[in-house]
Amino acid sequence: MKKPLLFTLIFIFSLLSSCIVKVDRINRFTINLGNFFSISPYVIIECNESFYNTYREDIYNSLREILSDLDNKFNVHNNYSLIYRLNESSGIKSIVCDDEFIYVLEKAIEISNLTSINGISMYDISIYPIFELWDFETNYYIYNNFSKIPSIEKINEKLSLVSYRDIIINGNEVFLRKKGAKIDLGSIAKGYASNKLFLKLKDYGLNSGLIDVGGNIVSFGLKHLENERSNYRIGIKTPFVSEIRNDYNINEQKDINIIAYVDAKEEMESFVTSGVYERYIVSEEKKMYHHILSPIDGFPIDNGIVSITVFSNSDSTILDALSTALFGMGIEKALEFSNRFDLNCVIISKDRLIYLSEKAKERVIFNELLRKSGYYVYG
Repeated sequence: MKKPLLFTLIFIFSLLSSCIVKVDRINRFTINLGNFFSISPYVIIECNESFYNTYREDIYNSLREILSDLDNKFNVHNNYSLIYRLNESSGIKSIVCDDEFIYVLEKAIEISNLTSINGISMYDISIYPIFELWDFETNYYIYNNFSKIPSIEKINEKLSLVSYRDIIINGNEVFLRKKGAKIDLGSIAKGYASNKLFLKLKDYGLNSGLIDVGGNIVSFGLKHLENERSNYRIGIKTPFVSEIRNDYNINEQKDINIIAYVDAKEEMESFVTSGVYERYIVSEEKKMYHHILSPIDGFPIDNGIVSITVFSNSDSTILDALSTALFGMGIEKALEFSNRFDLNCVIISKDRLIYLSEKAKERVIFNELLRKSGYYVYG
């Protein structure tokens, strides 16, 4: 009785096997998403060509819609955005905000509280009135374009407006207690945006890809190279590219742009860097002033750090804010915090020393060319 059944199953299996249609080879496609938050986000998706051709426009429009909506909430330069209206109403009236805005705002305040030292947090979204004085947006460094540095008197006038504790949230209403106070959620909104794009790509059934929103990277799945699959390799940028080239006569730029690599895990991981080397102004005395300001004195934070990278499988919203907060805490406290919360953290100092949290030591792969050159001292 069993033989006829076995024969039948083998026959059916053979018939089905002969009818299988060959699946298209997996390819990599890049979708540029235009200009939001004054940056140009993009996504890389891994899928077969037929899927890409079928759904590309849908994916593009969906992601653009997400970014456009977030831009209308969190872009401080957009006169019609929710955050702009909130800032213009400071000290006058509260503004009704949607659940998404409240969520991001509360997360920013949560990070400020979490990273406070002796009651002071170096991560404070209410720093924006002082940030405006420095005018990094229009005066960012271009060769021989020197900027006028704001006076201590003007900075001190605005310091009284800086305190995230003066942000009052009552249900869906937000009130900035002091007239003239302003907040900027740019230090966390890009992370939120990249996480939201990731969730949308997953909704489309995509199993691997990369998202880049202003340097906030989210990776998921494995990349496909012909018939092989491997982890995405994320590079940590070298802050001193020109100095290295001059000092060591290294001409292959591709070999010196990246100081270290991390092989991302197959599950979702977020990578965020805060650094002083891309967004800064230069005074007439040719002194550089970077954009990460201290809520204590209103000047760029000077604690020896030039770059800090954090990565984890946590929501990119949290990591975005944490990278700035840890930068402000300084090397010792940032490492202590990272080790306490089991966070991957890579710090590069202005003395070209590299510090790693305990967890990051298991993951970071150093650029051998730079290691051998002796330009950096590795932990």
